[in-house]
Amino acid sequence: HELQTRKAQQHTPWEVQVEFYKARCQEKDQQNLAFKSKFFKLEQEVNNFKQDFANLRREKAELAEKNAKMVSENLPVLDRITAQIDKSREKVNQLTADAE
Repeated sequence: HELQTRKAQQHTPWEVQVEFYKARCQEKDQQNLAFKSKFFKLEQEVNNFKQDFANLRREKAELAEKNAKMVSENLPVLDRITAQIDKSREKVNQLTADAE
């Protein structure tokens, strides 16, 4: 009986240690799960930002193309208007000079 009691006492510290390490492992597992979850959320955010960036880049290219088209369509008209304004100024100056 005494031998069994000694064995029980000797095993008790080991069992306590085993339980302690099991609890720590569980804590670490939970911590790992939390980190994995956070990692996947951050990874999802990165992918969303990449998608948003690609969309913005595409929109920017579309706007640049529209702008270039508008400039090419309207620049000749603006040049004609500018030429007309210059002619009108010349005539006004001429009329003013004739009136003096």
